[in-house]
Amino acid sequence: MFILLVTAVLAAGRSGRRGGPPQGTSGFDYEAYSRTIDRHVHKGAQLGVPGTVVNYLTMKHDPDYKAAVDSLRRVNMNHLSLNESWALGCNVYNLLSFKMVIDMACRRDEQFRCLGPIFGLDDINDWAHMKIHDLGGELRSLHEIEWWTHPTPSAPLFDMSNGPVKPDVRAHACLICGGVSCPDVRAYTPGNIEYELDAITKSWMANVYKGMKIDESKNTVTWSMIMSWYKDEFDAMGGAEKAMMPYLTETAKAFFAKAKGNYTEEYLGYVWDSNGPVPCDCLPEVTETRAWDVRDHGSPLVPSSHIKEPVDLCTFDTCDKYNCK
Repeated sequence: MFILLVTAVLAAGRSGRRGGPPQGTSGFDYEAYSRTIDRHVHKGAQLGVPGTVVNYLTMKHDPDYKAAVDSLRRVNMNHLSLNESWALGCNVYNLLSFKMVIDMACRRDEQFRCLGPIFGLDDINDWAHMKIHDLGGELRSLHEIEWWTHPTPSAPLFDMSNGPVKPDVRAHACLICGGVSCPDVRAYTPGNIEYELDAITKSWMANVYKGMKIDESKNTVTWSMIMSWYKDEFDAMGGAEKAMMPYLTETAKAFFAKAKGNYTEEYLGYVWDSNGPVPCDCLPEVTETRAWDVRDHGSPLVPSSHIKEPVDLCTFDTCDKYNCK
């Protein structure tokens, strides 16, 4: 009995959960999903950015991953508790993001010829708006699911029968679109959602590579690009500083207390490359130019891909070496 108890405590500790994952009432398989995260997500670094790394290759063969995906079509979002609405929304969005990377890992042309691996979700044309995800018997897009959580939580994910649901900035920390610059991955449970959302938001704000950083010598605060994309939302909460204050490190809080609003804000570049090795092993023909084209993200503020962004060598002091005109 003692050994079983110790084993259970250690298992819960690895996932950051307290008291195990209650199933809730939606029909989503929280236990299978939690085991999937435990087995296939670990701390590490991608492209020099520390955080959680997803092992998509092993995940795709795990029966628990398949069970969690299968449970999505049985989900019923009617009359969920507020806690379950948040846990379900975060888990569903992230699980479907995983599924898109796994199912669409290789780029293909009209004849199904290999064009090489995607660099991440953003390499899939219109990935956020594709209505291909069976959730409760209806085809949904990741864009729809995301906008149920912010700027204002809304139906059908949230029960609006008791009035509006208060906006929650932590939604931005729990929705993971598969990129290196996204916040970390974890499982969420209805019984511990407050603790879990606090923890993931604090870990995001403590990561100088993708959350925020402060250069005291230049009096500059650099936030995640998410704060720029959704600036209107953060402004409605009093700005990024006020919105994120409960989740900042003590060092950051001390800086803001001293600065009294007198600092410059900038934003980190966003790396859309996958937060884990993409499970594609096909190779295109060596003459296939589409295999090495640079896919544009569509915004001048962020590179389309950290490893694919073209470099103009003539911008450096090397013109003679590279015969620049």
